[in-house]
Amino acid sequence: MKTLMLVALHPYPPVSGGQRRTLDELKVYSQFSEIDLVTFHDESQPEMLPLMQEHLKPYCRTVDSVAIPLLFGRHKARQIRLFLQSQFGKHPFRVTKFLVPQMETLLRRKLAERRYDMIHFNYLSTTGYLSLLHDYPAIRLCTEANVEWEIFARYAQTLPNLFKRLLAAREAERLRRYEVATLNQMDGVIVLSERDRDLLQRDGVHKPMHIFRRPMEVVYPPLPQWENTEPMVISLGRLEETRTHGTLWCLREVWHRVRQQVPDARWHIIGADPPAAIREYHGRAGVVVEGFVEDITPFLRRARACLVPLFIGGGIRIKILDMLSVGLPCVSTTVGAQGLENEGIWIADTPEGFAEGIRELLRNRTRWERMQQAGQAFILAHYAPERVATATKQFILSVRGCKQ
Repeated sequence: MKTLMLVALHPYPPVSGGQRRTLDELKVYSQFSEIDLVTFHDESQPEMLPLMQEHLKPYCRTVDSVAIPLLFGRHKARQIRLFLQSQFGKHPFRVTKFLVPQMETLLRRKLAERRYDMIHFNYLSTTGYLSLLHDYPAIRLCTEANVEWEIFARYAQTLPNLFKRLLAAREAERLRRYEVATLNQMDGVIVLSERDRDLLQRDGVHKPMHIFRRPMEVVYPPLPQWENTEPMVISLGRLEETRTHGTLWCLREVWHRVRQQVPDARWHIIGADPPAAIREYHGRAGVVVEGFVEDITPFLRRARACLVPLFIGGGIRIKILDMLSVGLPCVSTTVGAQGLENEGIWIADTPEGFAEGIRELLRNRTRWERMQQAGQAFILAHYAPERVATATKQFILSVRGCKQ
């Protein structure tokens, strides 16, 4: 099977959860398909293309990438301007930002040079190029890493400025209509959880859907062993605006409740580009703002919990899967843990409930070990690599069979 995969965010290096999930899909697909990968990278990072071409050789026949102003933190003024322009255009902002002539030219050339069996849009953001296919005979799949409109709707609810809140709510509704209409032009849709599947079906998406469960290996023995850990927690992920909201909530409303009862507790905040609002907490009350960390393994061996204070987002938190697989229990909000609910995660949405989960994991060895075992058992039951690969291949072949 010959596959053209269009990805919004370059899958290598796999820094973010979304990048790791995309890389996992590539690895699974490469077991039964020849993949030509087409993606984007930030124009300030020209080294990304040769890096991808070298490291993705085992999974991709070819790798091409188009440079655009991709990273919001580096191109904030341009992104805001593009968002405002998109309000008068055909596509929502999430799609508009990836529509560039260079990519259209590249895709036209690829489609002319090779007859593909499958065109895979990885992220809704890439579907602005769907019109290029016309009567092209390949099956069309789209991976929905999130229910995209839901992210904007949740973001709107956090904005204190009325104008910004109304603008974000309007964008959420535009995105919802686009999402449903576009997914119904696909032959199949891949989602990451039962919840996302049910939400899309409720919205009116009627195409066949498959739940892609990230293939995971359980680390045994677990990386953290109670006797080698410290009264320490970590949080992970790039600290753009949607994640900053939850981190600041935890810093302002939760952390002092933890320190009142566990005065030696420490919180290491790991993630690229921490804004000033978070950096100002560095060195205060046991908070350490680490910034980007190349290898987090030493932290995983010493920590007793990973915090996921997320109120904006959708889909599956890849980092929670990573943490459970190595044996690190998590404390998460409902949004952070959606689709992953199991006994390895303490779920709470109030400051006191969240703090209680942290305190419990810092002090109660019996509870900690029970949650560690439950999290790893959850991974074994649902994310075994062989099961994931077989189920994904069967879904794609069934979609292809229906198309023929």
